Amino acid sequence: MRPKVCFVIPDQFGYAAGYYQYAKYLSEYGFGVTVLSVDKGLPRIEEIPDVTIKYLAINEKSVFSNTISYIRKSNRYLNTLDINTIVILKYIPFISVLLLSLRRKKRVFLDIRTGAVNKSRVKSILLNALLTFESYFFSRIYILSLELARILHLNMKKVVYLPLGADVYSVQSKSYENDFNLLYVGTFNFRRIYDTIYGLKMFCDKYASRLRITYTIIGYGDEDEIRKIKNAINTCHLNDYVDYVGRKTYTEFSPYFDKANIGIAYVPMVKYYNNQPPTKVFEYALSGLICLATNTDANKQLICSKNGVLCNDSPDAFFLALEKLYKERSRFVFTDITQSMEQYSWKNIVREVIIPSLKG
Repeated sequence: MRPKVCFVIPDQFGYAAGYYQYAKYLSEYGFGVTVLSVDKGLPRIEEIPDVTIKYLAINEKSVFSNTISYIRKSNRYLNTLDINTIVILKYIPFISVLLLSLRRKKRVFLDIRTGAVNKSRVKSILLNALLTFESYFFSRIYILSLELARILHLNMKKVVYLPLGADVYSVQSKSYENDFNLLYVGTFNFRRIYDTIYGLKMFCDKYASRLRITYTIIGYGDEDEIRKIKNAINTCHLNDYVDYVGRKTYTEFSPYFDKANIGIAYVPMVKYYNNQPPTKVFEYALSGLICLATNTDANKQLICSKNGVLCNDSPDAFFLALEKLYKERSRFVFTDITQSMEQYSWKNIVREVIIPSLKG
C-alpha cells in the first residue's frame, strides 16, 4: 500500500521554504502526497506530478478570525482523507485545536519553523510558552534547530531534527574577480534589508570604479518594509546598482542565481534568529555564490573560509564585509563553495530524515 502524507501549511504553496521540495521528493520516492495550502492571491506554482494541491480561501478581517477559519476548513478537508494518512501541520498559534475536531484518529505531527518573532519581549515569551504547551499534544515534532528545541523546552524524545536545505538553482560556474553581483532572496519583515543598501552605498563610493557592482533584491514583506527599502535605494542614489524585483516563486529563481556571485543572508543579530540558519545560506552555496551572512551562532556553524564571510548587523559592518571579500576574492573557488553544503540538498534531507521519521 502506498504511504500517504498530507502537509497542512498556512502559507501559499510554493512560497514557504521546504514544502515544495518535500512534496516533490516524497512523491519521487513513492509516497502519495497532498498539500493543503492557503490561497493568498499569489500566482499559483506549477503542479508537481502525482502531488495533490488543495487551496483554502481565508479572507477574514482579523488574525483571530483567520486562524479560526483556517482551522475549521483544514479540519473539514482532513476528515475526508484516508485514516492511514500521516498529517504534518506547520505550527501557528492554537493549531492544536485542530486535533480535537478530527473525527478519526490519524498520526499527526507538528512542524516548527521558528520560535516567536516579536519586537515585544513579553509577547515573545507568551507565544513561546503557548508553542511549548501545544507541542505536548503531538507524537512527533520536526524542528530546524536542536538549540531552538532546548530553548522551547520541547520533549526531546519526540523531536526530529529537520534541517533546512536547498535546491541547486544554478550550475553555471562563477568568477569572483571582476564583478560583484549581489543577490538577496527572502522575507523583508524583521530583517532590516535597508541596512545592506546603506552599506552598499559606502562600498560603491570606494570601489565602483574598480569593478562592476549590482544588487538584486527578491522577496516580500509589509508595505512599511518595502517602503524603507525603496527609500534607501533612492536616498543613496543607487538606482543604477540596485534592482528591486519583489516577490518570485522558487521556479523563477534560476536566472537570478545564474547572474549572481554573492548571496546575502542578512538577519539581525537578536536572540530569536541566533540559532536559526537562513534557508538561503544553503541555496547560495549550493549554487556557487559566496555567502555574506550575519554573525549568528547558526551561521558560524555553516560559513567558513571556503564559502563566505560573516559580519555584524549594521551598514558599516556590511561595507567592511564587502571590502574584505573584494580584497580576498581570489581565494574563492566555485567547486569549493558548492561542495561545502552538499549534505544539505533537499533530496538528501527527504531521504535521510523525513522518510525514516514517517516509517518509525
